[in-house]
Amino acid sequence: MGYSIVWEKQGAVCVYNGIPTLDELAAALTSVHQHIDFDQFRYAIHDFSGAADLHPGATDLSTLIAQALGASYTNPRIRTAIVAVHTNILHIAQQFAAGTGLENKIVASLQAARDWLHER
Repeated sequence: MGYSIVWEKQGAVCVYNGIPTLDELAAALTSVHQHIDFDQFRYAIHDFSGAADLHPGATDLSTLIAQALGASYTNPRIRTAIVAVHTNILHIAQQFAAGTGLENKIVASLQAARDWLHER
């Protein structure tokens, strides 16, 4: 598995390593969205700082966008930070953020993600 999830009191941190696929990202999103406390979460962090790239797999990016949009009806207050430095991952993250239109932020470090999430 190219990812792990750390459950925190107010959200989740999904950490990706190696070369994860969009299938693994979809699985992580599903785990977060199906968590018993999802409707109370305030954030999700997707940390790709340990990933060398992101491969497509069988899942289409539009599926992930639709999944995030659907989950936003259950929890409209959740904010998503994406930690990315690899060019391809940045490109995919930008497409995802633009496609959802939700409150997303792409940052270069986990600390920057936490800082942004705690601004309010």
